[in-house]
Amino acid sequence: FTQELQLLGDIGEFNYLIGLYYYDEKVDETITTILNSPLSAAAAIRLNRSTSYSIDSKSYAGFAQIGWKPSFANGDLEVVGGIRYTEDKKRLDSVSVSTTVTTTTLTQARSDKWNNVGWLGSISYKVLPDVLLYARASSAYRSGGYNAPTVGAPPFGPETARSYEAGIKSDFFDRRVRLNVAAFQ
Repeated sequence: FTQELQLLGDIGEFNYLIGLYYYDEKVDETITTILNSPLSAAAAIRLNRSTSYSIDSKSYAGFAQIGWKPSFANGDLEVVGGIRYTEDKKRLDSVSVSTTVTTTTLTQARSDKWNNVGWLGSISYKVLPDVLLYARASSAYRSGGYNAPTVGAPPFGPETARSYEAGIKSDFFDRRVRLNVAAFQ
């Protein structure tokens, strides 16, 4: 289940976006493996392994963005800034039963929480009615998680990234030719 609520509008030279985000997921899976390993032409050892796990994930976020188009620039200049706070909570319960000559049972139960503050900033300027210059910087985040089929494996941490982009977007000859150029890291 996921839900997002957004409130957006304009106040004079400013536009805004404010929102909340919620995500709730439950995953249940069972993986069964049967392997026969020959010892000789007439004998083999059989390995039966069954791993069952469940992962409960919840994510909460709040975000805000504000843009400014100053009147002195006749709507040709826009400056935008934004921020997002995210909190992720995950719980793992897993059990693995392996049988050859004997039976071995492994269990794992753990809860983890990660959070992040993300941001963005951009500026754009129409140097001509059909030519826009822009620059943007932002951060990104993906929560940590589990290698659930491997009981006892430690969780993996969250990923973060920063990106930077600058470029030009243009239309020529009554919008019959478009030229867009960007540099991105």
